[in-house]
Amino acid sequence: MIDENKSMFVHPTLLVDVGGVGDAVGDNLARDITHPFVRYKLTGGTAQTFNRGQNYTVPRTEMFNQLYAAFANNRIHINPRLKHAETLIKELRNLTPQMSEETGAVKVVHRTGEHDDLAICLASTNWLANLPRNVVRAVNDERTLRKLMGAR
Repeated sequence: MIDENKSMFVHPTLLVDVGGVGDAVGDNLARDITHPFVRYKLTGGTAQTFNRGQNYTVPRTEMFNQLYAAFANNRIHINPRLKHAETLIKELRNLTPQMSEETGAVKVVHRTGEHDDLAICLASTNWLANLPRNVVRAVNDERTLRKLMGAR
């Protein structure tokens, strides 16, 4: 991948679902590859996303709400010519909201006997793309400082 603005190579971001038994997979990746990556675990409930470095816990409902908003605002389109487009669309259509009678919390689940792996992949990618970035800009010279401060 090339950053068109800087004409420089950009490493892709590897996003790893470490839920369930995935922590061991994440640990093995961290040991075996040199490029940093982002780990996440889907959680139940309606808590907010929690971040500890490059390790996130993300409420499943929040992730799918963000995906729904992206579709509603036409920020995501699925090209029907993609190899797995039909499977992805089926998985997205099979997602249903389910409310807990005890807590009243709504969660997004797939129908019994169905899969949601591609839907989670798309939802997690959308979630990562929309994470607020803490960008630190270093000012190393007086000319840039003056420009930032509005001086000419």
